[in-house]
Amino acid sequence: MKQKAGIAMTVVLAASITSTAFAADTVGIRQAVEAKGGVVTYHASDKSVDIQYLDTHMHFVIGADTITVNGGERQVSTALVNQEAVMDADTLEQIMKGAEAMKNTAEIQLELGKVVIYDFGNIRLHAYLSNDALYDVCYLVEKGDAVVLIESGAFDANVAEWDQYIQSLGKTVAGQLMAYHPNGADHYDAEVYATENAVKNWGEGGSIRALTDGFVVSFGDAVAEEIPAQTNIISAGDTIVLGDITFRIVAADDDAYSIEIPEINCIYRHMMGSQCHNILASMDAIDAEIAAMESYQEAGYTLILTSHYDPEGQEAVFAKIEYLKKTKEIVQSCDTAEAFIAAMQQEFPNYSGVNYLEMTAGMLFQ
Repeated sequence: MKQKAGIAMTVVLAASITSTAFAADTVGIRQAVEAKGGVVTYHASDKSVDIQYLDTHMHFVIGADTITVNGGERQVSTALVNQEAVMDADTLEQIMKGAEAMKNTAEIQLELGKVVIYDFGNIRLHAYLSNDALYDVCYLVEKGDAVVLIESGAFDANVAEWDQYIQSLGKTVAGQLMAYHPNGADHYDAEVYATENAVKNWGEGGSIRALTDGFVVSFGDAVAEEIPAQTNIISAGDTIVLGDITFRIVAADDDAYSIEIPEINCIYRHMMGSQCHNILASMDAIDAEIAAMESYQEAGYTLILTSHYDPEGQEAVFAKIEYLKKTKEIVQSCDTAEAFIAAMQQEFPNYSGVNYLEMTAGMLFQ
């Protein structure tokens, strides 16, 4: 395991602060951040505030209805009360807990892969980085005596290892949210939840089933072929509570669905990765991805969880937007798939997922 300590810093305020009683749902920013060793800087010229807490930077103009958190916007009102900047207490606590979770992680090395644990206080997020041929990543959300699983893996050996880790926690598996990676779900002995669209794509003729069949051709008996036989149907827009943890089911406009975890301000989506190529079927698909990333900025998610890349924060969202915009430019400047691939590799030489790039080229230059 590893633990990283936060950095204690001095608080600087250009305004004189007086103590005051705040409403139950607001908190003085200076006192809350200073108590945990952060930096608050007030700029009298434009009445703005900068906050540095661990690796998280916040900026806002006092009185505005939004703040930026690591480049992403959050909807929250701020005010000046007796020369003290205040904001919604729950929002500030959520942002600070997110910063702590990003900074203070624990790693558990397993035989095949490893688990990275993000501690949000009353909730912990476990990410299993399988280190398999597809770099599958599975998730477990833990609260109290229960855990909820998000996605599984493609290979029997990793499914068995992840199952053994889950059992070692001694918690009740309150449910499984399976979307793009339902293989091996029967191992975990808990109710499976998925949208009709996801289940359709798991079945014969479906896109997710076709991928599994392709993996069998490539990897043989090592692949976890089994798909859940019984599924509880949920729908995009639903809010579902499992193990006292709230999840929101989000439409993804593709083969399955995304999942928002409001209590820790995180979202799961199938693919992203700040240094990884995307599968992009059309120019409209590129625009849709840009819109999705901009919505993530507006939501200010602490972590974006994906199936084939390490969990990442808002800096990754910014990087992905820049990637997508540059991809559009390159598409418009190329006449062939070969020219497009060469130009993209020149622009993004260190990106993984070359096979995804080749798939994109095949779809954009038919």
